[in-house]
Amino acid sequence: MPDYKIQLLEVETQFFESSSDAEKLKTFQCLWTTLSQEIQSAISQNLVDESTVIQFQQTSLLLGELSRAMIQFYEDVDAIDAAFQEDLDDIFSKWQSSSTTLSSHQNASSSRRDVSLAAEWLAHNYHNPYPTQSTRNEISRRANWNRKDLDAWFTEARKRVGWTDIRRNFFGNKRVDTVEKATRFFGSGRQVKSCDPVLAQAFADMETRIQELFVFPFKSIKSVTPLKGSE
Repeated sequence: MPDYKIQLLEVETQFFESSSDAEKLKTFQCLWTTLSQEIQSAISQNLVDESTVIQFQQTSLLLGELSRAMIQFYEDVDAIDAAFQEDLDDIFSKWQSSSTTLSSHQNASSSRRDVSLAAEWLAHNYHNPYPTQSTRNEISRRANWNRKDLDAWFTEARKRVGWTDIRRNFFGNKRVDTVEKATRFFGSGRQVKSCDPVLAQAFADMETRIQELFVFPFKSIKSVTPLKGSE
């Protein structure tokens, strides 16, 4: 019979060693789940003494509370980071001249050819409209478009199609949660029974605006190489 008391002491140490990294914390949770199930099975068979049972209960309570707190912490950090990036992008978009935005007063120097690659990418990735660094670099290079201007374009595009409002109104400004729900919605063949009807309608309206703004106006323009990638 394994010495569960020692394992329980070791698992607390492992938790604190893993808590500084979200991925390590996930790995730890899998290990703890396995050990917890093993000990519960031993308890049900009366294979452990009362002191071990008490130690297991105390450890379970401690790790449960700490795990929930750490998970919430990482979620909050991600939300703050996403909001900060959006605010920073918004500052850049306001700073840029009208020729680098998608406003109705767009300057003639920003031609359809300049934005077609970005529009094409967005039209295929509206479930997660955040292109990776490498994707943005590629669009910038192929369209001869300044990166800051391109980043401002995507920020403004997310606002115009309604993505930013959906993220703030339905998901507390949490980008990860918004992307996860949008990915399930748009990848489910519109199986919306498990989706809030108001949210489903918001997603549908967003898709319509994307079609109107970034699909139909650019149908005659085809990129040479497909663009992929979200972050």
